[in-house]
Amino acid sequence: MQPAVKKRRFAAPAVLQARAASSPLPSQNVAAEWAANTVPKDSRYYTVLYTKRAPNKKKINKSFADGVLEVKADATCILYGAEGQNVSRSRVKGTLDMPEGAELTLGNWELEVDARLDAATFM
Repeated sequence: MQPAVKKRRFAAPAVLQARAASSPLPSQNVAAEWAANTVPKDSRYYTVLYTKRAPNKKKINKSFADGVLEVKADATCILYGAEGQNVSRSRVKGTLDMPEGAELTLGNWELEVDARLDAATFM
């Protein structure tokens, strides 16, 4: 039988403790500056309602979900769900400037554009 091993509490090295104590937490201004610098300039974002495409069903019977559509300059469209997960990705021509109420088919999904969204708001 092996002797019982005493578990010691973890203690960070003194160098890391001193560095953590001296560095302030980032403020909201720093986070906003970071978001402004990391947002791609060539992408546009739209809030959309989307549903699974069913060619034989009428529009009345469909249930829609909220999402965000990212349209890049090279016509790549990425559909994100409400929780931020990637739902679909495809290339669709003529999607850079879409008015409210525009309907679009992206893979097996039907989309209806609700409004344009600022890049900083999306991030």
